[in-house]
Amino acid sequence: MRSYRAIIERYIREFGDGPVDQVTPEHVLTFLNRLTEGNKPYTKRIRFSQLSSFFNFVRNNIDPELRNPCGTPMIRKLYRHSIHCVIASTDLMRGSEYENDGVRYFQTWPCLSRYKA
Repeated sequence: MRSYRAIIERYIREFGDGPVDQVTPEHVLTFLNRLTEGNKPYTKRIRFSQLSSFFNFVRNNIDPELRNPCGTPMIRKLYRHSIHCVIASTDLMRGSEYENDGVRYFQTWPCLSRYKA
C-alpha cells in the first residue's frame, strides 16, 4: 500500500476532491506525463499500473459504472511493456537475446549449416 500512497496523494493534489468519474483519459495522460517526466520506461509503466489499479479499485468497490480512464487503447499502448530482441551469431552457434520484465534471456542453437564434423 505504501507504493500506491505517493501516486494517490499526487492524484488528489492534481484533481482535488472532484468526482472520479469526471476524470478523462486526456487528464490521466497529462498527469502521467508530468509525473513521470525524465523517468525510465519501467518506472513509467509502474506509475501507470498503480493509477490504473486505483481506478479499478474504485470501480470494483464504490462505483460499478465507472469507466477506467487508463483503459483506453491509446494510453495502454503508450505504457505497455515492450520486448527488445538482439540477434547474435558466432561460427558454430547462433542465438537471440531478449529482455522481458527486466530479466535478460539468451537462447542458442547450433548452426548446422556451418558445422563440420
